[in-house]
Amino acid sequence: MLNSLKLNRGQVAILAVLAGLLAWVGIGFLVSHDWRAPPVGQHGPATPAPAVAKVATVATPIQAGTVRTYRPEAKRALKLPEAVQAAPEQQVIAASTVRPDSHAYTLTTLINTETGEVETLQRREPLPWLGRDPSGHADLLLGYRDGGPVARLSITQNLMQVKALRLGVAGSVTQSLGATAGTEWLLGLNLGMTW
Repeated sequence: MLNSLKLNRGQVAILAVLAGLLAWVGIGFLVSHDWRAPPVGQHGPATPAPAVAKVATVATPIQAGTVRTYRPEAKRALKLPEAVQAAPEQQVIAASTVRPDSHAYTLTTLINTETGEVETLQRREPLPWLGRDPSGHADLLLGYRDGGPVARLSITQNLMQVKALRLGVAGSVTQSLGATAGTEWLLGLNLGMTW
């Protein structure tokens, strides 16, 4: 069957560009992806904030004699692992949700040793001057250009960031869908900004 497949130069060029684009984005993904991130919907241990990662912990007496915790049904509502839900000695003292954006957040849970009350504070960290950025995106755009319908596939893989600026690789293929068929492509570096 492959012997009977006849491709003209334009079709071969399109296939070569698409293969190059996929390879380029694939390499960018492999290099920049954070392989340590836990799967969606599963609990895992949190990484200590860099500010306290090397600070030793100490035993602190609690004058109140008790700590305020959520009732046991909180473990089920938070969808904690079954082993945690079944363990009466493990209680929830704090749970917070942070809206995702391009900034890192530091969550700090405090306990008042006099009252046993617990409070969690959040701090939105500044963007780093230089850092890794494993994010990427793909877009399929349908629209009109020069009076005819077109489809464009655009893929971007970010690699690094300087504050709000992102540097990565990008590519796009635009295919005319109307009577004047034609293909345009672009493969190169991408510099963008987030807000």
